[in-house]
Parts: sequence; structure tokens; C-alpha cells
Amino acid sequence: MSRLLSQMRRLAGISAVRRLAALGPLRRVAFALRASLVQERWAFASRELRGRRVTGRYRVRGTGVMVCLRHSTEDVWALDEVFSQRLYDPPPQVEAALGGSEPKLDVVDLGANIGLFGAHAVDRYPDARITAFEPDRDNARLLACCVESNGRERTWQRIEACAWTRDGTLEFVAAQGAISHVAAVGERPPGTTSVPALDVFPYLREVDLLKIDIEGGEWAIMEDERFASVPARALVLEYHPHLCSQPDPRRHAIELLERSGYSVAPIFHRERDCVGMLWAWRDSQPSPSARS
Repeated sequence: MSRLLSQMRRLAGISAVRRLAALGPLRRVAFALRASLVQERWAFASRELRGRRVTGRYRVRGTGVMVCLRHSTEDVWALDEVFSQRLYDPPPQVEAALGGSEPKLDVVDLGANIGLFGAHAVDRYPDARITAFEPDRDNARLLACCVESNGRERTWQRIEACAWTRDGTLEFVAAQGAISHVAAVGERPPGTTSVPALDVFPYLREVDLLKIDIEGGEWAIMEDERFASVPARALVLEYHPHLCSQPDPRRHAIELLERSGYSVAPIFHRERDCVGMLWAWRDSQPSPSARS
């Protein structure tokens, strides 16, 4: 049965099938198939098939970590991306830059959402110290559940604020799950609110592994002159057209990273919405001139 569920779940990940799954009943079935990712698969599947937005806590199969998610939401796709598609598994060049398979890393997670990347990092690097930024209140509640469920309160710091280039407040489009984002000028749909923003660079002074997925907020950080001096040996980025100053977000992201001394390897790029992911790594630390 587990093998059948796994095969059906992989089928449900195909883009054409995923578009069909946007329809109510098919969506519930597609989401229920992700039950094979967790130990409590029958509880997971039954909650999805009911179609109710309830919170569940689960142990990811084949790992030592717990996750918390909202059923009947995009949290389930995110679980699949991290623990089935393995989008955050580092390639060999990144592993080499980080110093092996189980180093003691300083990890900074910008756009922590409900904590799935953090859980993946805890499973892969048990001695890691994690700092997680998440300004969306609903997401931050699930992030707290994930941290507490894994008993990592001392080594997994949660910061309920936007990662930005200065302290202050920002207009923020909230309550949209993984796509909550800093509002553009003049953008104020329902759910827009003011949230705290912190200058992120003091939190990056000792970072080894940096993850950035902040729905357009990445551009202000990566275009800041201080970015070249960030000591991260490896970085995983999801880039977006939102707030991008250039017409080609993919090219702009690569240029900014290469300018800061990184080599780059793509994970995916979607032409239809110009969203993509990539890994970047350095073979050496920034030069003293870059740090100054």
C-alpha cells in the first residue's frame, strides 16, 4: 500500500495533473496522496479527504523530524517540495563548500513560512543553529509549532518580522500562506497590514547556509552593497518577478550572485511566471575588501 501511495503521489506532482487537482474533489485526493510522506499517513489522508482546514502534526517518514501544517492549503504542496521533490537537497558542490555531510552550521532562513526548510536542515545537520524570519502571523504560529515539536527552542530562533535592509515597518500582504509578501507601491488588497521590518545584515555576520524565499523581498537585500560581504558559503534562493528592478528575474539573480563571488546551479525555472530556484556557493570566503 505504501508503494502504491508513493507512486500515485509522484503522478500527482506532474504539472498537468497538478492543474487538474486545483478542482475541489481532485485537489483533496491529490493532497491526500502526500500522506505517504509521513508516518501517520491514515490520519493525514483522512483529514485531507474531509476538506477541512485543520492543523496536523506529523513525523516525516525516513527522518527524525516533526512538521506542523494546515490541511487543505498549499502547506501540503510545500511538504512535497521539501521532502519528496527534495528541492532543498544540496548538490555536491554545495556539500563540499559547507564542509561535509554533517557540519555544525549557522543557518539563516529568510521566509521561513511554516518551518519545513528548517526541519529539513535539522534532519540533515543536527547540530545546526537556525535563525528564521517569518512576518506572517499565521505562518509564524505553525513555525512555532514546528520548533517546539522538534525540541529546538534553544537552537532555532524565530523572528516575527520582515527581513529587510533597515529597521522600521513595511506594508505586508498577509494570510496568503507561502506567497504572503511585501506590498508594492499602491498595492493594498484585503489582508494588507503593517509589520515590523529588521535590517537583516547584522543577523548574517556568521551565516554558513542562507536560504532566501521572500516573494520579491530578495531584491532589496541582494542589491544592497553589504550583500557581497555576507560570509555564507552556500545559498539557496527562490526568485520572483515581484519588486524586481529588471525584466528578467533569473538573469538578475544570477548576475547579483556572481558579482558577490558565487557559482550558481539552477534547480528550476518556470517561464509562465518567471519564478525559479537556484543554489549558489563560494569556493572561498569574501575578500577583506568585500567585507569592508
